[in-house]
Amino acid sequence: MKKGIIIISLTIFFIIGWFIYYIIRATEEINQARKMDSVSLVSNLPENYLQLFKKNDNLIFNESVVSNTRRPISQLTYMGKFRIDVCEIDTLNNLLLTQTVLESHKNQHITYYFPYRVLYKFRQCEISYKVGGQDEISKIYLNAYGDNFQTIKKNDSIVCYYFKFKNFSIKYNKDGKQDFFGLTRDSLSTVTIPIEIMFFKKRRNLYLILMTPVEYGTSLQPGTLFSLMRM
Repeated sequence: MKKGIIIISLTIFFIIGWFIYYIIRATEEINQARKMDSVSLVSNLPENYLQLFKKNDNLIFNESVVSNTRRPISQLTYMGKFRIDVCEIDTLNNLLLTQTVLESHKNQHITYYFPYRVLYKFRQCEISYKVGGQDEISKIYLNAYGDNFQTIKKNDSIVCYYFKFKNFSIKYNKDGKQDFFGLTRDSLSTVTIPIEIMFFKKRRNLYLILMTPVEYGTSLQPGTLFSLMRM
C-alpha cells in the first residue's frame, strides 16, 4: 500500500516538475523572440513584390510591415473591397510546389506558449503571424478548416486555393510552429470568411499571398487573386 502511494507521489511530482520546466523554457523562448523582433510600418512596397502583379488602377498599396527577423509583409487593397497581404518566404531550395505544398483540413488552434503579432483583424476574424524569424522550410503545410475548398491552380510554380475558413494555418515543418494563423473570432458560430491563398514562385523567389474581404459579408469570387498575378 505504502509502496503504491510512493510511486503515485513520485509520478505526480515528476509531472509537475516537467510542466514547470516546460513553462520556464517556453517563457524564455517567448522573451527571446520578442527581444530579437522589432517591427515598424513603412510606406514603400518592395520592387519584387510590385512585379508580381499586373498593372491595375484598382490595386492600391497601403503599407509594409518591416521586421529585423523576417521579410517585409506588404498590404494592398483591390477595388477598395479586398485586402491583399504579400510576403517573401525564405527558402534555400529550388522547391517544386506540387511536391512541397501539403494540404489538411482539421480544426486546429494556434501554437500554444509562443507570441504572435496580429496582421489584421475585424469583428469577425483575425489573422496573425509568428513573432521572430521564419522556420526553415522542409515542406509547406497548409491547414484549411471551413467550407467550399477549391484548388484554383496547382503546378510547380504556383499553387492557389480558395475556401471559406473557420481557421487556417501555414507552417514549414510538420511538428513546427505555425507561421501564419487565421480564425473566426466566434468559434461556436457558423461564420466563415472567404480567402484566397497563393504560393507563387517567381525568379527562384517564393511568395505567400493572401486575399480577404475588407468587411464581413463581402463576396469574394474564386480566382480573383489569381487573375491579378503577372505570370
